[in-house]
Order: sequence, then C-alpha cells, then structure tokens
Amino acid sequence: MDQSKLKPALISGVIFGIISLIPFVNLLNCCCGWLMICGLVAVKMYSSNNPNAIKSSDGAVVGAMSGAIAAIIIQMVNLIFSIINYRGVSSEELKEIFRREIEKQPTADPKVVEMVMQWADLIIGNLIIFVFLFALIGIVIMTVFGGLGGLIGASLFGKKTPPSTPPYDYGQSFGEGQKSSYPGQ
Repeated sequence: MDQSKLKPALISGVIFGIISLIPFVNLLNCCCGWLMICGLVAVKMYSSNNPNAIKSSDGAVVGAMSGAIAAIIIQMVNLIFSIINYRGVSSEELKEIFRREIEKQPTADPKVVEMVMQWADLIIGNLIIFVFLFALIGIVIMTVFGGLGGLIGASLFGKKTPPSTPPYDYGQSFGEGQKSSYPGQ
C-alpha cells in the first residue's frame, strides 16, 4: 500500500467520519455530500504532498479509501448507538413497536400491514445478519461516493502533465523543412 495515499485518506476519513456524526451538520450526508467532500479533501492533501501529476485513478483510490474509513467510523458509531437504544428490548417488543408505527399511517391497509409484519418477523428473527448486511451495504455505498469525490478532486487539484510532443511550430511548413521569411535564405 502506498503510504503517500494512506495518510491523506486516513486523516480525511477520520475527520469527515466524525463530522458526519454531529447532529444537524450530518444533514449534508443525506445525499452523501460529506463523503464526496471527504474524498475531495483527501485528494487535495495527496496532491499537495505529491510533485507528480495526479491521475484520475489515483484520485478515485484516495477518495474511496477516505470514504471507506469515514463509512466504517459512521457505521460503527451507529451500531453502538443502536445497541444502546435497544438493549433490553425483546424481539416481541420490537415487533409490537414496529406494528404500532405502521398502523399510525393514515393509509394503513390491513393486508399491507400484515405483509410488512411478515418481513419484519424475518428481519427481527435474523437481526444480527441484517444489521451487518445493511452496515456492509452502507459502507460500500459510502466508499463509492468517496471515490466520486476523489475523481472530482483529481480533476480540480491534479497537476497537469506537460504535453509529450511540442506544440506545432507555425513557422514551419509541411514536409519542406525550415523556411525563412527573409529573401535569399
């Protein structure tokens, strides 16, 4: 693993992982905004420490790494809060809470309520599996948005490479060699 990519990804991921947990500030994450900014900042830090041009693939990798770090922090803290909030609550109590919330809906059709409760039984019966599955899906989605921010950062902050061939010399004609504008030469 390239250490020059890991350091900016780690710093940006931790900072934006924590920022994404602050109430009201986390509202920007409804469209994964903080995660894209996280990837963008990581690429900015990477480009300031790297004298070479930043390829878009490097930007995507740094952004995805920072997004993954932020996502792991976010998911772990959310998991801890969920465990604290629902400790001591039995699966039957969870089902009852779920049923009451569904029935509060003004258009709660009894057939739909029953179908949703069957799904709830399945999920609550296998809660650990679903919690880790949803956390994993969240981490993947957040990593993708971090990579997207990294791509944007690479296009904004990547140093441009000089062209490999010199630009066309307008004083030279096609295939006839060097021409001079002075008579007799």
